[in-house]
Amino acid sequence: MLVFACWGIGLYREYPAEVDEYVRRVQDWTYAKAWAHLGEFSAARIAPVRAPLWAQVQGPRVLELGIGHGESLRLLNAPQAGIRIHVALEPNPYMHQQLVQNARRAGFAVRFNEVSEKLAERQLIVVNDTLAGGVPGVVAAAAPYNSVVTSLSLCSVDDVDGTLRTIFDLLSPGGRFIFVERAGRIKQAWAQRVVGPLLGNCQLDRGIAQAIRGMRWRSVDVSTGGLPGYVQVNRDGYNNRRAIGVNGALPIPPVYVDHGDTLHLTVNNHLDEPTTIHSHGIFHNGSAYMDGASMITQCGIPPGESFTYHIYAEQTGTYWLHAHHKAQQADGLRAPFIIRDTKCPYEYDEEVLISLEDWYPTESGTKMAEVTAPGSTGPPPPTFPYGLINGYNGNNSMPIRFVPGKRYRIRVLSMSTTEWWKFSIPGHKLEVIEADGIMSEPHIVDGLDLAPAQRYSAIVTALDTDEFNYIYNCTLYADFVPWTPGMNPRVYTGLVEYNAHAPTKQYAFSDDRQLAWATDIGMHALDSYPMPPADRHIDLTSRLYITDDLRNLRTLDTLPYIEPQVPTLFTAMTTGSLAMDPRVYGPQAQAFVIPHMQNVEITIKNIEGLPHAMHLHHHAFYIAERGPVDPAEIEIAPGTNFTPADLPRTTRRRSTGVPMRRDTITVPAFEYVKLRIRGDLPSTAFLHCHTLSHNVAGLAATLVIAPDVLQRTQRIPEDLIHMCLRQGIRVEGNAVGNHGLDFTGLPPVPILGPTAADN
Repeated sequence: MLVFACWGIGLYREYPAEVDEYVRRVQDWTYAKAWAHLGEFSAARIAPVRAPLWAQVQGPRVLELGIGHGESLRLLNAPQAGIRIHVALEPNPYMHQQLVQNARRAGFAVRFNEVSEKLAERQLIVVNDTLAGGVPGVVAAAAPYNSVVTSLSLCSVDDVDGTLRTIFDLLSPGGRFIFVERAGRIKQAWAQRVVGPLLGNCQLDRGIAQAIRGMRWRSVDVSTGGLPGYVQVNRDGYNNRRAIGVNGALPIPPVYVDHGDTLHLTVNNHLDEPTTIHSHGIFHNGSAYMDGASMITQCGIPPGESFTYHIYAEQTGTYWLHAHHKAQQADGLRAPFIIRDTKCPYEYDEEVLISLEDWYPTESGTKMAEVTAPGSTGPPPPTFPYGLINGYNGNNSMPIRFVPGKRYRIRVLSMSTTEWWKFSIPGHKLEVIEADGIMSEPHIVDGLDLAPAQRYSAIVTALDTDEFNYIYNCTLYADFVPWTPGMNPRVYTGLVEYNAHAPTKQYAFSDDRQLAWATDIGMHALDSYPMPPADRHIDLTSRLYITDDLRNLRTLDTLPYIEPQVPTLFTAMTTGSLAMDPRVYGPQAQAFVIPHMQNVEITIKNIEGLPHAMHLHHHAFYIAERGPVDPAEIEIAPGTNFTPADLPRTTRRRSTGVPMRRDTITVPAFEYVKLRIRGDLPSTAFLHCHTLSHNVAGLAATLVIAPDVLQRTQRIPEDLIHMCLRQGIRVEGNAVGNHGLDFTGLPPVPILGPTAADN
């Protein structure tokens, strides 16, 4: 072996170029053979992401870098895209045979290293080269290009910035650069040397995203996709159950974009029922049809079909994506959605994301049926969920690592369905700087109290010494049902690690009432937008009723909300001047029509013993006032953890200065809130309780904002219209698809009996 090694070294010294060429050919052959077996698998895995991107390819001239075996050609609709000349760079000659076959199947005439402007058929020009040594002559001769595309190859080039500048220069004005890239990081050099050749010498630690954004692109779009489908999981450590994951996995990873990006979210529905995805907290200014609320802005995506949401990151902050059909988000179809601010007004060194969930051992359909099924004489007995932190059992939470003196932005969001969360780090103060995507003036507190769907960002300054480690507390609780040791509340802790070898400092238990908690009525928005005076007042009251068939339904106005048979947005867009009449949306939509630019104050009174987490789509409302309701109006339902002795001793609090804005607000038991909005975002804005059982039971209303402006300025995409039609759902007319105020076919309005408090 030693003799062989020495002979090999001597041969390399004598013929270095020949040996390098031989080694390169062996690598190319090995890679091509491996890709022949793995290419189909890899193409299938990235197809859900790549397909909607490749649908945006425009001809007549396209340049593709690193085309490989040509699997991507199957995703191109060359005639529809108007492609005439497709120049394909592939330096590995062992890829060419399969590439030619795939190209011919896709309807291309194949030529090597030359372009013929005289041929009538579509041409695929195979160029056995790269852009590394400059632009090959054939590539330059066919320029400029309407589209440049590449899959999984940017991480393999030596000079990312130089390659991007070349691509930029090869594009025609208004041209598109569309790519799919590997994401990841390999920190150890030896691991990169081992894994790199297997990935075509891909270096996963490249700053490709930063390099892309550093160019002079008119806009940068970020796309992702997934296959919602059923998975079997044990997330709480005790219960195996069916859940909804994406691409066969749960939890669903967070989605990060930068301000100014566009997220193209393709949903391929592998469930046995329709689904939709709502981008919680996003305004969708000018694209109300992308809100993702089932039967409000769209029909559900039927099983086996796909739809792509285009979400423009015009805001910044902490948001989330979740199903908005029935109660599917309770089964796991939810994920954090972070829009980073490249010019954040606050300085910090690192970010930490903490997502909090409650998790029930039964599927949402079963749990919701317990709430609304006929034959009940009151709310079902309480069940106690388990807590998840960053998608996993809260008892196994990962440590947060602090470096003395550094500043950390802690993003905390609740993706719960029913219960509230509290978060704190004993020994550390939290400087709250954001609530629900709205930046605030600094608000110094001990902890955060989050209703379902609420989010906060707080800056925590690490202590000056690493003498001790600390703990962080995440407490899942429901103060509307009996407190049960070990079940309500459930207390989860994690480690704040300063030093892996340091002891953990213990703090005595603190009464929550002695701590300072974030209060939105006491916060002030950083942008200093003044709250407009109210032109109109809408008064809403939450109640629990028992119907004549013994169902537990809830109302926010006069009737429980029930989905219309035509999406409310479609009604607003297709009924002409009648869209300004709230009756056209049906009695159970609980619709309020708000003229364009009208300033409205909404009072929500909670006269029962259950708190509500009220969320308004498309808007961040001003918080004008909080206070106790009139004791004479109070109704206490049986089974709740309240008696008249528990009546709140709160006082009325009005906002001062520049009020805080947010999109989800807690309305505590026996209290009211006054919210104010301006009708400047034409939309069909759903106002509902984010406690899912309350929402399913009807605690919701619809704000139809400026429908006349909607009709002039927006157009429902054809694929949304056809998605409804394929399911037999009408796409125009009133709430049942009829003309005028003819509601023939509308399901009967529930006959409301006494309130639950009367029984």
